Amino acid sequence: MCVLLLPGALAVRAFAWPASAGLAVAASLVWSLVFVFVALSLTFAASGSLSLAVVVLIVLALAAAASAAVTAAPRPPFARADVIALLAVAVVGLLLGVAVWWAARTVAGDGLFHLARIRKLDEVPTLFSIKVVDEFRNGGPHPGYAFPLWHSVVALVARLSGADPTTVYLHLPALLAPLALVLAYAAGASLFGGWAAGVATAAAQTALAGLGTAGVGTVEYLTDPEAAARLVLIPALLALFFSYVRGGRRAMLISLAAAGFVLAVVHPTYALFLSLPLLGYLVARLVLARDDRQGLKRGALALGAVLGATGCFLLWLLPFIRQATAVSQSAAGRASALAHFSQDVVVSGGHFRLSAGAMASATDVVVAFLVVPLAVLAARRRWAAFVLGSTVVVLLLVLVPVFFTPFANAVSLSQARRLAGFLPFAFALAGAATLAGRLRIFGCAAAAALAVAVHFAFRNEFAAVPRSAHLGWVPWLALGAGVAAIVAGAILGRRGPEPGPWTAAVAGAFVLPLAALALVHLERDAPDRFAPDARLLHAIRANAAPRDVVLANPELSYRLAAYVPVDIVAAPLAHVAQTTQNLPRQRLRDDAQFFRHGVSDFRRRQIITEYEARWVVVDKQRSVPRSILPYLDRVFEDRRFALYRTGPP
Repeated sequence: MCVLLLPGALAVRAFAWPASAGLAVAASLVWSLVFVFVALSLTFAASGSLSLAVVVLIVLALAAAASAAVTAAPRPPFARADVIALLAVAVVGLLLGVAVWWAARTVAGDGLFHLARIRKLDEVPTLFSIKVVDEFRNGGPHPGYAFPLWHSVVALVARLSGADPTTVYLHLPALLAPLALVLAYAAGASLFGGWAAGVATAAAQTALAGLGTAGVGTVEYLTDPEAAARLVLIPALLALFFSYVRGGRRAMLISLAAAGFVLAVVHPTYALFLSLPLLGYLVARLVLARDDRQGLKRGALALGAVLGATGCFLLWLLPFIRQATAVSQSAAGRASALAHFSQDVVVSGGHFRLSAGAMASATDVVVAFLVVPLAVLAARRRWAAFVLGSTVVVLLLVLVPVFFTPFANAVSLSQARRLAGFLPFAFALAGAATLAGRLRIFGCAAAAALAVAVHFAFRNEFAAVPRSAHLGWVPWLALGAGVAAIVAGAILGRRGPEPGPWTAAVAGAFVLPLAALALVHLERDAPDRFAPDARLLHAIRANAAPRDVVLANPELSYRLAAYVPVDIVAAPLAHVAQTTQNLPRQRLRDDAQFFRHGVSDFRRRQIITEYEARWVVVDKQRSVPRSILPYLDRVFEDRRFALYRTGPP
């Protein structure tokens, strides 16, 4: 509340309090992140610590409160149905958060990379540059996370709560789950124009993001910038976008530009990717309801605001992007990426595309693909234009090799494959619920039966996720049917029903069976078998200064950086930015050479000097550089690990 909502709420109260509770939450989130960005920028400029960022954030919040006290107009009351619906969604989010809290036990994968950055923001006493959070002493910033905005949010929560960053990383998603669903509600209510469709959108988002094979889906990773951008920031931006399209309030346009900026800072490619579905919406709206000139004009202006704000940040980011593209666009870089993602990509000659089978990987996803063409029954509605237009644009880009190949070359294959995540599944399911709501109880029964039937009909294919080719026809069918629906919608001009209470009921009937099936298989995270023991971490923390360089094997180094604020020499290739400054492959070769038998001590000392390694951690279960160890200062040893100082204290 103190980091993500309260500061922004004071700013929103000062100049334009929305009439919708969901929009108020969305705008408050956006302006809070703007305040955090300003606070962190000033901290880096002044070479301060995170405590300075806390002070600046408080000052900005107090200034907003003073401005609100002087200039704010009386706040219009929220509609009672809107507030009740938002609170109901928040309660469901709390229940989901309980499951997320219970399941979260281990930081693994990319989470260790993000935890390392959060820990340095929290524990390094002098934040003199954005490079402070990097894993390598002489490396370069990760172009996707060059400015650590979302990492600083988590670090601020750790600082204000007094909790260790590891604890915050594991359990903050449980507290963000209600916020994510409330923002999904806000986006749906803005697009469809009613609270019932907002509830349906939040229910669909629960199925898509909160009900994975382990029971809690991607909600568990909300402390990662990628998941936060997709489940928190993008719904907030869409809520503001469609609110401006409907009402044309200038305050919404300013907040929308701010949303585009913070989304670009948190995850730059996602800000660009989101512009593609919005462009598809405008094109489809032009075809399906060309008489809506005011709405089209506002939509174009809103998209321009998002792109303009995104472009401002990308100009600053451009040097870091060039360092990454110099690697990813090389022949070796493309070959490595294609090999790494070979199970998700179909290669044909010199071109490639995403595997359609990899995209149809769960019950809710398959159903969402199948119901997209139903939007033709409400072609003149904004939600139909968004569902049809964005589906066609995204599927054309990811399924047609002549489009996907240059797109992947421009943004990297690693990022391009994520464009499929921008398909408007939650809105497609909410739209289908709106149409089925006319059938009332029969619509609810049909939705529940459809969820169960698809799950059990294709559960063997889902078991092979995401490599199954058996469902590859589903995205292709959605693409063809989407194009046909746009053409037919332009001819028929059907308006479709308004969302009502039965819309929310149908969506709930679809999600409840999926929730039961998912939560039956709810499991806790498996322990990390590579995790260092507490005694080694205590020894490093007691002896090493923040940002000292530690030399260890890559898997251990990657984890040490997450649990102690140190720099490292090398990390696993999959978790390192491929840039000309980082040179991750060379680092791995040098790291392996140091611990390999038969290497001269002279060469080992060269490696220590080249990487400014202050400490060496030896894992006795792996290769040990025995000849040089007598010349190093041993400060800790147990059955498995030993810690050595490479120079005088």
